[in-house]
Amino acid sequence: MTINPSSILVIRLSSIGDIVLTADFFSGLRNLYYDARITWLVKKEYSEILSFHPAINKIIEWDKKKEPLFKLINRLKKERFDTVIDLHDTLRTKILCLFFKILKSKIIKVKKYHLERLLLVLFKIKPKGKAMLSVKERYNELLKSLGLKDQKKIKGLNIPSYFIKKTLKILPENFKGYITICDEATAQTKRWDKFYELIETLLHLKEKVVLIGKDRTEIYSSLEKKFLKNFINLTARTSIMESAAIIKESKALVCNDTGMMHIGDALKIKTVSIWGPTVKEFGFYPQSKTSIVIEISNLKCRPCSLHGSKVCPLGHFKCMRDIPVSDVLNALNLSY
Repeated sequence: MTINPSSILVIRLSSIGDIVLTADFFSGLRNLYYDARITWLVKKEYSEILSFHPAINKIIEWDKKKEPLFKLINRLKKERFDTVIDLHDTLRTKILCLFFKILKSKIIKVKKYHLERLLLVLFKIKPKGKAMLSVKERYNELLKSLGLKDQKKIKGLNIPSYFIKKTLKILPENFKGYITICDEATAQTKRWDKFYELIETLLHLKEKVVLIGKDRTEIYSSLEKKFLKNFINLTARTSIMESAAIIKESKALVCNDTGMMHIGDALKIKTVSIWGPTVKEFGFYPQSKTSIVIEISNLKCRPCSLHGSKVCPLGHFKCMRDIPVSDVLNALNLSY
């Protein structure tokens, strides 16, 4: 595929993990088209994730609650993109691509393998061939098809040092060597049910712990009082990138299969992620050698959904309940 674009629009509207996975793609795109103007279209609430990325010239934020799709299209019309790359592939982005096709823009898409993932959920038929590639590998394949030969020069998620120093002022002075924990997930079935026990165990082992997430939770208040010097609850107090800075300076991250996992993986921090209803074959698994996935691999009911659900379809929730705290401690090279 040979193109010579001067103005490129990359569409990836959400979510945290999916956007983190595009960081390398933007770097590769810049290596390919050094003089091109690269613009990223994203939902407003996620725009800060790549706000420091050196390969992106402009970020167009979209607040879908305030701006209907047709108004967004009118706004994008003024930009005159000659190439549009759709990394999202949803109904909304298909409509956007159709509009740009009418304007004679070159449309490039990444195959999402929707059918293969659906067959895996419904009938446990594992994908074959390129459908087995991770999302990051699919992006690399696209860059290769566009002509990028040297992918070693690709630089991923970027967090400037000055931003990290500013963020770390949230923590007490000399609070170092801590473990970051994020116990939340969008879907209830993707939430491991033993985070309280894990945190309490880590604190008894004299480990320092920082808890992050967007939802303020009071269930840890007793631990905050008891382990005042070693436990800091920052839930609902940090932005996405402030949380990323906290992760970058920690010695390890423990989380569910969520966006924070991808941040830890991208930053090459030791990341221990706990997986339940989802599986690696969906393509969104961590790539770094520093990442460890903990799962019950022999459960015939896995995967039960593409993105998790409110309740376990079979009612037993074994995929999470059968994972003991000791497995996480072992992954962290700790024992109790």
